[in-house]
Amino acid sequence: MSSTYSFDLTRRLTTNPTLQSSRRISRLFHDTSVDQQQLPQQLLTVPWRRQQSYQQHDIVYNNHLTTPKVKQEPTYSLTPEKNKKFDIFRVRKLINNELNFVPHTIKYDSKIYLELIKDLTVQLKKSIRDVTYSRYKIVVIITGGQNNSNQTLIYASRCLWDKTTDGSLTVNYKVGDIYLLITVYFVYTE
Repeated sequence: MSSTYSFDLTRRLTTNPTLQSSRRISRLFHDTSVDQQQLPQQLLTVPWRRQQSYQQHDIVYNNHLTTPKVKQEPTYSLTPEKNKKFDIFRVRKLINNELNFVPHTIKYDSKIYLELIKDLTVQLKKSIRDVTYSRYKIVVIITGGQNNSNQTLIYASRCLWDKTTDGSLTVNYKVGDIYLLITVYFVYTE
């Protein structure tokens, strides 16, 4: 084969850092764009061939791989300072403000709903991070589905933490044909 078909993965990984957190995908496709005279004779007999490319993971699931880790000096304190605890009322108000941007006439569609939950999770985590202090880890979990009057949802969670420094917040939201159950956990870390 000619050199146009060769693929040097190590060179691409070192020159393109976004490919370091990517995965290889392979698909069959019918190649009509390539000049038939330039292809080897073996490829001309098979109209379908396998295309290999690299696709990045979804940013929602790979945030910890792409964002640099912030180095902080240890404080050697097991509790936060008195004025640096998380404020549940402020975070609840912030979540309600973010939920006002969800369209009130939304109808349940699984594909649109999945994207809505992903975007809302990322947006809530960013905005909550802006109003809380840096020593807290924030976990945002959104559960939701189609709002039917005949169904019931029971949601339970169990955590091991210090009651004086850690906490959680749950917000129920119903709009149009959907419901959302948003749970935010605040965990103080040293």
